[in-house]
Amino acid sequence: MLQTSADAFQQLNLDGLSKFEAAQLVIGRELGEEEERHWKQALEQIERLVLVPSAHLGPYLGKFRSGDTLWVLFGARIPAGAQVHAPDLSRADILVRINALADDTRLRILKLIAEEGELRSHDIMAGMELSQSAASRHLKQLSATGYLSERRCEGAKCYTLNSDRVEDTLRAISLFLLGK
Repeated sequence: MLQTSADAFQQLNLDGLSKFEAAQLVIGRELGEEEERHWKQALEQIERLVLVPSAHLGPYLGKFRSGDTLWVLFGARIPAGAQVHAPDLSRADILVRINALADDTRLRILKLIAEEGELRSHDIMAGMELSQSAASRHLKQLSATGYLSERRCEGAKCYTLNSDRVEDTLRAISLFLLGK
């Protein structure tokens, strides 16, 4: 599974991409303004970027720096545009995405944002009667899986629904189960 993911990413032409563009391709989701600023700053300080697929991270990222090298660990998957058929990786990616949706609170958060448009984390906590820690945990998972886009607004985090990710998930399930 890891070798298949590594092979798929090696098929991609990263020539001409900045370190940030390459990292964003691997991350596979939109980054919020604060997260993008953090990544760009980290990447400016290094000479070498090493991208490492992991079978244990799911939608989350790990990173560590050693000298002038930044190692980025990401959930093993097949990137968009790779010409690799890997049902095990497709299934693993689908499971990560479905897991994010397999919780009533997270589904209700997505529905609330879909109906109301962009919302601050405080508004989500109040509207759903969630504690700060519960809201933070759910919003982090929904952002990590790409269902929500986040940005800073008025000193708080604001969230919008990433409808492209929802549609992409439905297509992935259809392709996996129905072959179309």
